[in-house]
Amino acid sequence: MSSKPTPRVGGPNIADLRAAVARALEDGSNIADLRLRLTRRQEADIKRSTEVSLDEVSFANGEMRFLGVKVLAGHIPESFLDLNGAETEAAEIAAAEALAAMPVKKKKAPAKKKVVAAAAA
Repeated sequence: MSSKPTPRVGGPNIADLRAAVARALEDGSNIADLRLRLTRRQEADIKRSTEVSLDEVSFANGEMRFLGVKVLAGHIPESFLDLNGAETEAAEIAAAEALAAMPVKKKKAPAKKKVVAAAAA
């Protein structure tokens, strides 16, 4: 039997993410507009990987940054670099605020059942 290589699961690895950021910056993207959208797994991998040096990752003001790019984790099937991330993030925040401002309909409580005493025969 020949052994087949195991396919990579979970999207790009750390080297791929580094290359994507470098390529975007070379192409003239502003680092403030970029967002690294990571799966929760990849976020955890970056946090604990020995491949990532201390100057590549930072945690300040409640957010994580990798190579200076803001990291948004979760709610996606595969990690990617969002080149218009600032606009996308602003739209997501606006939508969440609009949803929170919508009135919530209160459900009526179910009617209480009347208990009828059984007649003794």
